[in-house]
Parts: sequence; structure tokens; C-alpha cells
Amino acid sequence: MRHSALSLALLAVAVFGSSAAQAEDAPKTVGWRTDGTGEYPNAEPPTQWAKDKGILWSAELPGRSNAIPVILGDKLFINCDPSSLYCVNLADGKNAWTAELNFKDVLSAEDWAKAEAEIQAAKEIAKELSPLNAEITKLNRALKNAENKAEAEAKLEPLKKQAYDLQVKLKELKLAAQYEETKTHPSNTHTTPTPVTDGKHVWVLMDSGIAGCFDLVGKRVWARHIERPPSPSNWGYSSSPCLAGDKLIVHINDLIALDAATGEEKWRAKVKGSWGSPVATQIGGEWAVITPRGDFVRAADGKVMGNAKVALEYNTPVVKDGVAYFIQNGGKAIQLPEKLEESMELKALWTTQPNRDRYYASPVIHDGLIYAVNRKNKFSAIDAKDGSIVYEEELPLGPGDTFPSIAMAGKFLFVGHDRGKLVVLEPGRTFKQVALNELEGFRSTPVFQGKRMYLRAEKRLYCIGE
Repeated sequence: MRHSALSLALLAVAVFGSSAAQAEDAPKTVGWRTDGTGEYPNAEPPTQWAKDKGILWSAELPGRSNAIPVILGDKLFINCDPSSLYCVNLADGKNAWTAELNFKDVLSAEDWAKAEAEIQAAKEIAKELSPLNAEITKLNRALKNAENKAEAEAKLEPLKKQAYDLQVKLKELKLAAQYEETKTHPSNTHTTPTPVTDGKHVWVLMDSGIAGCFDLVGKRVWARHIERPPSPSNWGYSSSPCLAGDKLIVHINDLIALDAATGEEKWRAKVKGSWGSPVATQIGGEWAVITPRGDFVRAADGKVMGNAKVALEYNTPVVKDGVAYFIQNGGKAIQLPEKLEESMELKALWTTQPNRDRYYASPVIHDGLIYAVNRKNKFSAIDAKDGSIVYEEELPLGPGDTFPSIAMAGKFLFVGHDRGKLVVLEPGRTFKQVALNELEGFRSTPVFQGKRMYLRAEKRLYCIGE
């Protein structure tokens, strides 16, 4: 038995490319960008690969997702549309278990039956409305050039009345409006929020507004519907949850703290959300939550302690060495206070102006430099001391959008693109490209462990390395 245990331990080190030191250095909380910074200092990542080169294994996935993979021990957690938490074995990519999180899981059988009946009724009404609205649009256009407008209007009025009556019926289906499947932009997914784990449980949030907690073998501990996210123009939802001590923090319409053990709501703060995610950090020994719009919120009670007067619309602030960095087409560095105080003034160390455009990707900070990239591949290196622009270059990623956040693994920077290209750069005060690689399209951010990179693409999960 002792020889068997030793063999298994040695095999684990060989398979996963890890060391005891790396295991000790692993963050206690693992979630969005692993520890929120996108840095993997102990990694020895691959720099070159292709569809026929460097792929150790790939696994077909049952659905899309923009969520970032989360590694815990010998397992990897990833979301899959429309509402799954998917666990795979890190050694070979085979599915270990799948857990579902939808309205069936949070409603009683009776309430779900009522909701399902209304959802079906709403679908039938929508089928009637679609051709009716198309015909109304067609007649409205013809009305402008009609010789006999009275006759044309006579044809139009009963159709408009019919459409109005159907709309009234649709509005009466309150359960359908509350529990029907959310809509999302083609670039987004229903499962974009990244899971988070404390090493004992995994928490997940779906774009339906349902949050849940699972143990490490997929058994649901709790699930609840918090609130329905806003859906401007049916773009969807993307903000990932985080852990602040014993609280699960989610930012839907409000910033909400749930008891991580039970799912019970502890507080909610009326602060505006964004596409980016809140981050948890300690200030003066107390847990605080920093939102992309610059709110500093005390995690103990949800009290808003101050605002940095900055607003990230798409990406997430990064906290490092006592400074919170907010980088978009206008950036700011905020010195973290020594302790949390009510109505505190937050000191801006500097502001900066990198290339103007949307910044979907969150930056990475390494060795005194901030690396950022906008959606159109404009890459900036910014001095972390004063915000000055060290250089700007256009990355050779081609048409499309740069959604994935930047990663710093070992000695290299990794910048990905939704058409499947990923450029490897050498960090420093001069631009140096190391490699350019391509697989299928992806919007997730790669994660690293030892000599391996794990990449969640549109249809597959890839393990790349030696």
C-alpha cells in the first residue's frame, strides 16, 4: 500500500507538471483568471502549437461558454451552455461529472409546471406574432404609396388590433417573463460567469440569475434564483462571482452578498453593475469588494465606503501591491487605503490615456509594467509608476475582436483573439513577439499549470504542452 501511494504521488507530479512548492503557492480561492491577476509565475508554458502539434488532448464539450477554466487538484471546472457546470479529469479531459443549474432546480415541481405551461403559451403567441408583425410592417410600407389609403388602412387596422391583443395576452404571462430562457448576444453565452472554488466547494452563476453551490463530486449543496439580470438589446450577462471571506459576491442589478454555505442573502448594495466582474481584496484586515465602476464596498455589511470616480464598462480592475488598476481607453491607478473608513477619499496615483477603443480584455501587471489590449488588437505597455505609455503596437491577430484577458505565464505574455489566434510576447520595455499560434475560435482566457496550458475554445477544451 505504501509503495502504491508513493507511485501515485510521483505519477501525479509527472502528469500535471507540478511541484510541491507550486502546490503550496496555489491560491486558496480559484476563480476568474485563477486568482484574479492572470499571472502564473511558476508555469513553464508552451509557446508554439497547432492543430497537429503540441495538443496533448482535446475534449469535445456539450455547449459553448466564455467562462474561464478553473483548476483544482486533478479536476478542471468549466461551464457549458445552456446551464451546466462541467467537471473533467485534468489528466485526459474525460468528463468526471456534470451538474445542471436551471429553474427546475430552484422551483417546486408545482411552480415549475405552472411556469413551464406559461412559457409554452408564450412561445405559441410569439409564433403568431412573428408573421403578423411582418405583414403589418409590409402594409405600413405599402401605405405610403397606396393610391387608396383608406382601403389600405382598412386592411391594416384589424391586423394591428390582432397584434395588440396578442401582446396583451403575452404581458399577462408573468411567470413566462420571469422564467423563460434569457437571450444573449452571439458573442456572449448563457454561462459566461466563471465558477469559483475554495477547494471544498464550487460556486457557479448562470445568466438566468441562478446561483448554486456544489461539492467536489457534483452534489448540489444549494441553489437559488437571485434576480433576473438586465438584458439591454438581449446582449446577455457576463459578471463573474467572487468569494470575500464567507460570502459569495455576485453583481447582477445590485451588488449582492450571499452566505457561501447556505445561499442566504446577507446584504445588497445599490451600486451600478457592468460587463466586468467585482474583485475581493483585504484592506486593513477587512474584506472589501471593488466594482468595475470604482465602488469600494465593505464585505461585512455592504456599506459603500467610497468611489474611485472611474468606470470600467467591459473589463475588471486588477489589484496588485496595494494598488487597484482600472485600465480602458482612459486608465487610473488608485492607492488602496490603509483601512476601510466611511466616506473615505480614494487617492488617484495617476491617470493615463492608452489607445482609444473598447477594452474587453482585462490587463496584467508584471515587473513594473501594465499590459493592456483593446478589442482591435492595439497592445499597450504602461508604466505602473506614473501611467506613461511605454509603447503601443498592433498585434497580428487579424479581423474580429480581442475578448480574452491577457495572461502572464512563466516568462511570457499570452494574448488571444476570438478568431482562434494567440500571440506570445516577451514582457519588457520593448515589444518582442515570440510566436503566433492558431486553433479554433475562443473568447475564454487560457489558464496554466506546470508545463501545460488549458484553453476553452468554442467547441473543445484543449490541453497544450509537453
